[in-house]
Amino acid sequence: MNQHYVPKLILDGFVNPEEPGNRGVWVYRRSTRRWRKRPTRRVVSVEDLYNFTSPDEPRDDTIEQSMSNIESTFAAVLREAIIPKRAMAPPRPFDVVVTFCSLLMCRNPSTGDKMGEIMVRDAKAHFASVIASEQAFQAFRTEMRDRAGIDFPNIVPADRHRLLTDFAINPTKFGSLGVALLGMQIFPEQLAQMAVSFYHTSSSDPFITADRPYAIVNVAETTEIEQLLVPLSATVAAVFDAGEAPVYRHRDATHANVLQANAALLSAAEDILISYAPDVIAPELLNSWTLAVSSEELALIARQLGA
Repeated sequence: MNQHYVPKLILDGFVNPEEPGNRGVWVYRRSTRRWRKRPTRRVVSVEDLYNFTSPDEPRDDTIEQSMSNIESTFAAVLREAIIPKRAMAPPRPFDVVVTFCSLLMCRNPSTGDKMGEIMVRDAKAHFASVIASEQAFQAFRTEMRDRAGIDFPNIVPADRHRLLTDFAINPTKFGSLGVALLGMQIFPEQLAQMAVSFYHTSSSDPFITADRPYAIVNVAETTEIEQLLVPLSATVAAVFDAGEAPVYRHRDATHANVLQANAALLSAAEDILISYAPDVIAPELLNSWTLAVSSEELALIARQLGA
């Protein structure tokens, strides 16, 4: 099953219905260095990204179905309240807006990859402690036997360092995605404590989105989110601010607001930009973004776009 990690309801908001030709969004990839119009079904999607399949077990669609339910509920709120700028009750933990935006972060492959890296790092640190002494190593062997039924080899002390150098430790899809989705226990509560501004612009001055469809600003030296930007369509973007009391409100975006939002998404994007039109970002900035390899270079490009 082809599954989107940027929900189709967001992609549909970047489709220009008046544009001739096939219905689709404009996509810019680092690898091709050019814009191409692509059907939404073939953009930011991966086969069986959220499903678990096994030759001897039935297909498990639990995660995909849960996400689909959240998306359907949010689609109605986007259509009936956010786009028409209707008054909304203040944010609450796990309401559909904060839940949907939290899910965008947790379901993204980049989040799973990061969680996988952390798990590998922690596993290597654990093995380092296991081989640090004879007592620790024998305790590890006992634990493996008692808990997993595995008779771990009694490797001689001189060769134990090879557990760190000669064997690959790779995260599983289930482990990476599972740990990433644990963020759904944290982010909806955190985002519900913020002021949420829905910035509205016109299709002639649109927002962009990307394969990582959000941008986060963290408070220095903490893991708390200070500001979160989530483009919901080419004409609406949600901005969460931690420095104000919880509220949902609507604001008209200035051209400067749009430039700043697009700059933030440009910094967050990994390989793909998605736009309502192919002329939103100047070609020279796109070329610079394509060649950028460091966070400092990306920050400089973002400042140039947002200026």
